[in-house]
Amino acid sequence: MTGTIDASGAPKWEGRRVADSNEEDANGSEKEDESASSEFFDLAWGALGLVCGGVLFIKTLRVMGVDPSDETPHLSTAQKTLLSLTLLGPTALFFIASKYARKEVYRKSTWAAYWGVMVTLAVAAFTFLGTPNIDAIFKVLKGQ
Repeated sequence: MTGTIDASGAPKWEGRRVADSNEEDANGSEKEDESASSEFFDLAWGALGLVCGGVLFIKTLRVMGVDPSDETPHLSTAQKTLLSLTLLGPTALFFIASKYARKEVYRKSTWAAYWGVMVTLAVAAFTFLGTPNIDAIFKVLKGQ
């Protein structure tokens, strides 16, 4: 690869300025390195949040007394809203936690701390739901 030096003295590769990881943009906030690995982390933690939300969704249906054999259960608008939040809420929370933990890694933390925080969060969430292992998750999803 060849590069040139721009007017500010910074090297340019393929028309893009090479920035330091701690460089600030015009608004004063740090630039985040948006790469494919960042998107992978978001998807991985979002999927884990969706599984957590699915477990919470099924447990909430049971508490509401909805019969699983009923094809079209009659639910009020408030119940539908609650079920939507139980399914999508954990996904959003895992996305947000992943985003902030990743920003800390880019700023001053380590990847070991990132994985420690995220795994601890996942273990705590599933333990709180009463599904501390994969067998318990499958039992809930099967309806047992």
